[in-house]
Amino acid sequence: MGRVAKQVIIFDDETGEIIRDSVNRGTQNGDGWVIVYRDTYALLNKIAPPSALRIFNELMTKQEYEGGIKTTKKAVANALDISEPQSWRAFKWLKERGYLKERKINGQTEFLLNPHVTTCGKNRDDKIVLWESID
Repeated sequence: MGRVAKQVIIFDDETGEIIRDSVNRGTQNGDGWVIVYRDTYALLNKIAPPSALRIFNELMTKQEYEGGIKTTKKAVANALDISEPQSWRAFKWLKERGYLKERKINGQTEFLLNPHVTTCGKNRDDKIVLWESID
């Protein structure tokens, strides 16, 4: 599938003269990608129990451009076909080592992944601010 082009033309209100004419063809990589920082992810890959790594990877693929990942531990366990106790231990392991934070927004669970390991979109600075604001 080709990239979608978007043309933006800016006119001077008084003269009608074209001030700027640009075409944005989007990213060559398409949509649905995430950023993984090699060194921090390599460390996680070396030290994490298999269930913790699987959960981290599952959440990583569900990242949004803003905010956290809205899901539950049970839904993640079901998606990966792992037991709930194993899932709870893996979530605990990730939280204790600073790879994952959890919060409630209007009663709904939201998980945040450490933006020094992975992020989604161009707003890494915003993700860092959000990450640091949660205890």
